[in-house]
Amino acid sequence: MTREVWQDYDCPMGVDFDLHGEDMVYRGQSIACAGCGGVHRAGVEVKVGTYVDVNGLREYPDLPNTPEELQHLKTGDRP
Repeated sequence: MTREVWQDYDCPMGVDFDLHGEDMVYRGQSIACAGCGGVHRAGVEVKVGTYVDVNGLREYPDLPNTPEELQHLKTGDRP
């Protein structure tokens, strides 16, 4: 089984960024933006898309609300 998890967001300056591994975020977490040099809050100031691909089947879960939910998303464990 292959499983990939990632997120993406668009900086207000128009640059699209993908987030993987330790760069992934939960709602309200600050994102240091390499596009504009500013800081954005995930799910508050910028929309963050979350993607899980398992053997080519893609799901679009909601943005995690807590660090614990984010960890479960990354590992595939259910709380």
